Amino acid sequence: MSVQKSFLFDRGFWYLLVGSGLFALKGIFIKLAYQYDVDTTELIALRMIFSLPIYIIILLYSWKTHTTKIKGELCLKIAVLGLFGYYFASWLDLYALNFIPANIGRVVLYTYPTFVLLISTFFLKNSLQKRLVILLATIYTGLLFVLGPSVFKEDLGDISWSFLWGVLLTLGSGLSYAVYLVGADVLSSRVSSKLFTSLAITAASVGILIHYFSLYSFANLFEQPLPVYGYGLAIAIFSTVLPSFLITSGIIRLGAEMGSAMTTVSPLFTLVFAYFLLNETLTLVQSVGFFIVLIAVYQLSLTKKG
Repeated sequence: MSVQKSFLFDRGFWYLLVGSGLFALKGIFIKLAYQYDVDTTELIALRMIFSLPIYIIILLYSWKTHTTKIKGELCLKIAVLGLFGYYFASWLDLYALNFIPANIGRVVLYTYPTFVLLISTFFLKNSLQKRLVILLATIYTGLLFVLGPSVFKEDLGDISWSFLWGVLLTLGSGLSYAVYLVGADVLSSRVSSKLFTSLAITAASVGILIHYFSLYSFANLFEQPLPVYGYGLAIAIFSTVLPSFLITSGIIRLGAEMGSAMTTVSPLFTLVFAYFLLNETLTLVQSVGFFIVLIAVYQLSLTKKG
């Protein structure tokens, strides 16, 4: 495998980096909204209600201006991928937090690039790049440094079946998102990134809203404190709409393997945002891990897909 022009000079790299940063803001907005005792499911529903009209408008415009005829079978496949990436993955992740601590869930969840590599290797017969595997391992090492102090302070002496069930649910979330990333890499070349993303998330939004209204009444959406609607809107625009298009565009340019690797920096962005916005501090060990991941991502940017 050759090393050619740095991905730092490719727009796809910056799409993925900025998209990961915006996705990381979601946790900050949610934590701020939780001060008003809003339920997680209600907040997710508000997120989708605010973002869905934007996706529908972009979907209709992209459909109208698309240069080639789009078959119903392709639309169905994209919709199913949307359910995997933005409905099943989100629901499994949130449900798992009933059984395991959130910090442990973050570590388990960010194993999903491994699933991307395995799916690409065994189902799509792609070659497994040794350099990419090494850099992913380096990123995970850095993440352990960053997240380790929080993880290992938990009392895990009594590991119950419910704890293991939570881990399996989180792994299922990672696998579901990996399916979406690989599918996006395969199908997005047949449609524009805007059309692909808007169709995928519109399908996921419908699934989430059906799930929500099976549990809550419509009137319940209008009973939240005003700041909750503000945070819901912020999540919809800055942590859903914008990053979804950026990351899909990055995957189209650089591939699913590179896309999944780049998005592993999202927890680091969360730590930085938490430091400045929530007054949460980094320890020395976490700072070391932060720089390990930054260096690994820079080296990743020098690796040519192929």
